[in-house]
Amino acid sequence: MQNPDSPPVTVSRRLQASGRNGALAALFALFLDLLWRVAAAPAGVPSIPETVVTAVARLTPTAIFGWATENLGSLAQNSLFAAVLIGIVAAGAWAGNIAGLAIASRRFGVGRNGRLLAAIAVGAVLFLVVTAGVFPLAREGFFAAGSANRGILLAQAVFFAALWALAWVALDASPGTVAAIGKQTGQTAENMSRRSALRNVAAAGLTAGVAFLGWRLAKSPVAGDTLAQRQAAAAIGSRARLDELTR
Repeated sequence: MQNPDSPPVTVSRRLQASGRNGALAALFALFLDLLWRVAAAPAGVPSIPETVVTAVARLTPTAIFGWATENLGSLAQNSLFAAVLIGIVAAGAWAGNIAGLAIASRRFGVGRNGRLLAAIAVGAVLFLVVTAGVFPLAREGFFAAGSANRGILLAQAVFFAALWALAWVALDASPGTVAAIGKQTGQTAENMSRRSALRNVAAAGLTAGVAFLGWRLAKSPVAGDTLAQRQAAAAIGSRARLDELTR
């Protein structure tokens, strides 16, 4: 039987812990982004999830979009928004795994500095995914060059990526991660169990907060960014009319 403390298992446990920490870090960043959107964002500036929803709507085939709108109504948009929130958390877990792999390979060194550098590198990738991938699909342009709110959108993307990176470093540096790879025992393990319970409570609280804020944005046309969504709907409608004319 394989020793549970052997290197392959240790790395596997670290990656699992890094993935969980990445998901929790994404929840934290999502919560603050949505809270800012509801409480303090200027009019017409979407949150990161709203921008992703707009991008996905533009990529949706016309037939599917028309069927969902006709048969599901607002439920289709609300379901898409919920799916985007879940997808962002899943992306955070994936990013955490990538950062964990970078640490395991020691490409960025060891210790706290290695974790920080790995998180910054992965956070930079997340920033590029948003600004060079999602923004153009949402008709904001590369690095929001086509938006009147370019500075705010770029700052939002920077803070989202930075929040994820800092939260992941803090969580990955916590004793709970060390316990996850079987490096501590005895009284320390008991302390780690309490920390793990606190982390579970925090995850549940953040999940509830994200769900509430997402529900508020989805239900309130004033709180949500309807302009970009209307533009996406208009673009899809134009494609549908063009398809009818070419048939």
